[in-house]
Amino acid sequence: DEGVLNRWRIAAELEGIPKEAYKPNIKILSNGLSSYTFGILQNEHRYNRPFIDDKNSENCNMCHAVELAIEQPKMNLFPDEELLDFVIVPNKFPIIEGTSIGITQTERPMYTTKNVGKILSELQTFLDFSDRTGFEIFHNSPGFGATIPNHEHWHLTTFRRGYDFVGNKYGFDAAEKAYSKRSANVMVMPNFPFAHLIFDRKDPEGV
Repeated sequence: DEGVLNRWRIAAELEGIPKEAYKPNIKILSNGLSSYTFGILQNEHRYNRPFIDDKNSENCNMCHAVELAIEQPKMNLFPDEELLDFVIVPNKFPIIEGTSIGITQTERPMYTTKNVGKILSELQTFLDFSDRTGFEIFHNSPGFGATIPNHEHWHLTTFRRGYDFVGNKYGFDAAEKAYSKRSANVMVMPNFPFAHLIFDRKDPEGV
């Protein structure tokens, strides 16, 4: 949504994020054996991320981002919307224009597969939110690369804007959409080379 992007650009400027930091170089790689291709995004700004000791809440980047959004309302991309207990702010080190984070206002550990049932209501909330705003949503965990696992957050990305940069699709969107069922409500793409499950977005219980 262009209105969301405009608010994001204002917040990014307030945050001091240079424009070149969210305009990556993108290259499409293919091995010629599969319809699946890689989109390689080179963004040197990401190397500026500081090391944070996530065991010390005083050094929690997420907590600082929430505090800043409260102090400076323009840093909060959706100040008039109640999205559970989350605040939506720009990612300080965005991969591409629009990259944002949904962060809980109070610190709590990220959900994992050990308590996946608790994430389903949040998943539905963020699916509805993505429909309204155009964000893609990602949730990781301590076992899946989360750099700050002690503070729950969702990644809100705009990776598909990269298609405009290179004039073509890549990754999952470029792969052949041949589905097969794993169960009554869950499917997979047999030729897609990574672990995945596809469920009805109106029925997150399929997870």
